[in-house]
This record gives sequence, C-alpha cells and structure tokens, in this order.
Amino acid sequence: MKIIDLSFYHHPTADLQQMVNRFSTSYQYIFEADRKLEVIPVLNLATNTQFTKDGCTFHGFKGTSLVRDPLFGFARKLKKWNPDIVMVHGLVYPEKIIALRMILGNKVKIVVQHHGGLPSKNSIKKFFHRIADGMTDAYFFTSQYNSIPWQQAQIIHSSKPILELLEASTFLKPVAKDIARKTIAMEGNYNFLWVGRLHPDKDPITVLKAFEKFAMIQPDAKLFMIFQSNDLLNETNDMLSGSTALKSAVQLVGKIDHSEIANWYSAADYFISGSHHEGSGYALIEALACGLFPVVSSIPPFIKITSSGEVALLFETGDHEDLFRKLMQLKSMGKPSSDKLISYFQKNLSFKKIADTLYEHCRQLMDGK
Repeated sequence: MKIIDLSFYHHPTADLQQMVNRFSTSYQYIFEADRKLEVIPVLNLATNTQFTKDGCTFHGFKGTSLVRDPLFGFARKLKKWNPDIVMVHGLVYPEKIIALRMILGNKVKIVVQHHGGLPSKNSIKKFFHRIADGMTDAYFFTSQYNSIPWQQAQIIHSSKPILELLEASTFLKPVAKDIARKTIAMEGNYNFLWVGRLHPDKDPITVLKAFEKFAMIQPDAKLFMIFQSNDLLNETNDMLSGSTALKSAVQLVGKIDHSEIANWYSAADYFISGSHHEGSGYALIEALACGLFPVVSSIPPFIKITSSGEVALLFETGDHEDLFRKLMQLKSMGKPSSDKLISYFQKNLSFKKIADTLYEHCRQLMDGK
C-alpha cells in the first residue's frame, strides 16, 4: 500500500528539513515490520527538494498555483508514484482535489483531513467544495462531531465516511514539579495555566469571569496566561484593572519560547481553556503529555481528546457560571495523578497512536470496508 501525504499549504521561506523535524514526526512509528506500507510526504515549499528521515523520503515541491505550476501538471507528477491513497491536508483546496481525481482516476482513494476551520460562506467556493466532495472517498476529523457544520452546509454528503484521527501530537516530556518550580515561580496547589491566543474563539473573557469568582473563595488560586496573539489584550487588561481579585490572581505571561513550555506545564496544577473551536487542541494535548489535569470547554475535539471527560472537567462552552462550578468541584474531587495522565496520553494521544490509527483507516479503505 502506497500513500502520498500531501500538504498544499505554501511555506515560501521554510526549509524542508526544519519542516520535517517540526511537523512530520509520526512516520517513525508507521513503518513497522508487519506493515507493507510506503508513505511519500509532499510539502509545498519554495524549491524542489528532498530530505530523508526515519526511513522516509520527504519531497518539497515548488508551488501549485495555476501560473507557476498548473494543477493538472502537478497531479501528473503524483501519478508517476502510482499511489493507492492520496491524503490531502485541509478542507480548503477543492480545485486541487478535482484536478487530482481527474488525473489519478477512480482507483486511487482520495482522503481529506480537517485541520480546523468552518465552511466558507462564499457560494462559488461552496460550489467547488460540493464537486470535490463527490470525488473524495473519506474524511479524517479529530471528532466526528467536527464534521457536522460541513454536513449541515451540504459540503460533505452524509454518506461519506467520517473517520476519527488526531491531527497532531507532541514529543514534549514532563519536568519534575520541584525542578520546574525552581524555574517557574509557582507555589501552592491551585495554579492554572492558559496557553492560547487572546482571541474571541479562545474566549479568555469567560475564563476570567469564572476565575474572578473562584479567586474570591480560593485566594491562593493563580492563573498564568501564555499567549501568542493579543486581539483581546485591551479587554483583558480592563478586566484585571477593574477587579482586585483578578489583579492579584492573574499573571499575563505573554509569548514564551516553546523550549520553555514543558516547565510551565509541569509547574502548574491545572490546564484551563475556553475555546469555542479547535481542529484538535494542541495545547491540551501538550498539557496531558506533561501530566497536567485539564478544565476545558466541552467542544467536540476536547470531548474526544479527554474521552468525554475521563481525564478532565468539561464545562459548557461560553458559560462562566458552569466553569465556576467546575472550578469549585476541584476543591472536593481527587484528580488523576500526573503519572496516570501521562500514561493516558501515551496510550491515546501519542504519535504512535496516530500512526496506528492512520494505518488501520487506510487498510480498511483499501479493503472497501
């Protein structure tokens, strides 16, 4: 079985080796002795290049715009590899899927993986999406529930297989708490960590409203907020300046180098997120990899990642009163140990788990199941 793992997203300044080391890290697990499988990863870069890692050769190709590299010409390049399956990353390239199907024929399976986002409202884009859907054999979503907006928009037909597959994992390793806390100034047992953008979709306002009430009852509670973008920074600062409890309890950390993140996850006691939409939930996965117990919104990928709250407390999305109730619940519950959370991550969320699931999905598609 031969799979082309295809990313059309253009990285004009990226180096192929850096891209491989950063993003494509599950292949070392997919080439097991009993699997007759070949994977050909293809990325959209500024030049045509190759790089081999973990027994797998990655191919960088130079663009796919109609001007620089006509779609049908590019599809013919892929056809020379005689793939059984082409896995396309992202539901935003309908015209490319149409070109692939027209050139590759009907024997090749085309699978599209969702990487976040909602359906376009543009009628022309929807028209091409619906044509592409007729040429797509199956879809990968972190959770089947993530596909509902696409089905409701009549972009994905209800008859199409929706298979669950995590889009990301991490090799992040936990740091011993006492060592982490020598690096990160945290004390006590109610240290919460936020990792995400200060953006309406991440809903920091709901989190702050709930945390304000909780901090009044639990004065030693602290919330550390790590964020990359600051769309709601003014609103956040207004809330902090207008509340004695929040001013004392919340620390706006801002942007940090990713090499430091394991210390933050390991020093904290709880991970918190108010996200309304996620493709998967990379920060949540990192938190569990480091043994950090989550209190997160009940969106489909978070429900899937935590096995319906088996290793988390889930609150009603956008409901600060429900989040406050969940925060209060922490005071009386016995949360799983860090070791149990790390074990859960390794079993359910690791790159090996992704590789095993991907292989089984592809095998079943080829068997017509």
